[in-house]
Amino acid sequence: MSVMLGWPGRLRVVLLILLGLALAVACGGGRGNLPSGSSPTAVSTPVDTAAVPSPAAPTPTASNVKPRHIVLNPGEPVAAIGALFYVDLATGATEGWEVGVDSVVRAEVSPDGRYILYGQHLLDTTTGAVCQLEGVSGWASAFSPDGRYFLVETPAGMEKRTSDTCGRQRGPLGVPLQGQGWVGKTSIHASAAWSSSGEALVIWAYSDPTPDEPQGGQHVYLVSPRLDSPAAVHVGDNQRSLGPVAWSPDGERFALASGTTLAAVDLRGQVLWSTDIPGSSIANVRWSPDGHSISVHAFPLAEEIDGRLYPGRNPAVYVLDARTDAIDFRLWGASACWGEVWTADGRSLIVAGQRSDEFGWFVVTADGTSVRRLDAADGAFFVEPSPTNPGIAAFLGRPTYPNGNVGPVEGPLMSLDLRSGAAKPVLYASPEAQPPEWDPAHSPRRWLSDGRLVFFTGDGGHGGCEMGPRRPNLEVQFPPFDAGD
Repeated sequence: MSVMLGWPGRLRVVLLILLGLALAVACGGGRGNLPSGSSPTAVSTPVDTAAVPSPAAPTPTASNVKPRHIVLNPGEPVAAIGALFYVDLATGATEGWEVGVDSVVRAEVSPDGRYILYGQHLLDTTTGAVCQLEGVSGWASAFSPDGRYFLVETPAGMEKRTSDTCGRQRGPLGVPLQGQGWVGKTSIHASAAWSSSGEALVIWAYSDPTPDEPQGGQHVYLVSPRLDSPAAVHVGDNQRSLGPVAWSPDGERFALASGTTLAAVDLRGQVLWSTDIPGSSIANVRWSPDGHSISVHAFPLAEEIDGRLYPGRNPAVYVLDARTDAIDFRLWGASACWGEVWTADGRSLIVAGQRSDEFGWFVVTADGTSVRRLDAADGAFFVEPSPTNPGIAAFLGRPTYPNGNVGPVEGPLMSLDLRSGAAKPVLYASPEAQPPEWDPAHSPRRWLSDGRLVFFTGDGGHGGCEMGPRRPNLEVQFPPFDAGD
């Protein structure tokens, strides 16, 4: 089956930005997997926090905006528009909150699901109480792993606030935001990644073009208990990347992507290693659950065909040794440009690709020795493994037409048994709630810490990344690689 998926508007803009920033690729006889004496080195610069004022903590105000709580009976379809749902894939038990179409696509959910940030409101799902955040200039996001804290942008800078007081207890982080495009027009808003313990934090954003940075810039700051103040971390050429930061499972290191450079950085902001990954840009840095491996997606260089810009023909997923930066193997022609990649036990990866003109989703063992197509997910939109259950993945259905093309995302939400390869519907959406949504192109997290899936309605689906028959057949390749690849 030959499948050609259309480029969704919003994702296409992001990917074309990345492709427009592509670098000339240098790939030499397999040496790309070795540390180089000329590899870029991070520069960690302490940030002066003295100039950042600490505003008085206001009393949070109650809100008249009351999200409607929805509990679905078994088999009952989703009908609400602009609603956020928690779904148990095993039982189908579903509850949700209707917060409005404009708010749901930018909503943030605490890891345990207790709190939902939407607009400038905070909902406590256990009590139903809603309050309005005070002094927030636009961005509120990034709950800590235990859900006790979240981050906001204010005119004075970025702050950490407490969830159980609706942000009444607050403190500046000392990370400068002004004059760097963090507040205002940015192609991708500021974001953050907490370490697993919640003690350290990496904050990054992409700034608008300036005379000094014609293509804009990526700004990364480390807030760590081993530093007296936040430190600016610079790696590589500071080009943009999608999902550029990921913490190791033990919270002692983080991996940072910038342009074609991937680096591992410790809690003092010191680079442990850095290496270049072939491609125009790398994205979606993911650690294996045991912390031994890192996977990255390499966007290919763009091609111009008949006056139109197309993604390059050779995307790839690289798997590296997290301790040494050596490339263990690569999946040539594969995509894993967003979302979870590793199964919860770390034994496998799930990637998109094609073989024999059949586009689909594949399970690859962590050592690269076995590749298996997920036939039950044929034509599926965004297959992602559960971060808590190693035997389950989820995806949204979409119709497949006789010519091999696929239609828009329509659901149902499917649960996929990775051992047997069988899929079953878990939740349907009625026509008025179409299209359902569940993907990393929006703010809501996709999984809760207890394994439930987060699902929402009211915004158009996205077609994924680099889908279609123009890519080469998926192939596992071990170093040394051929020159020119």
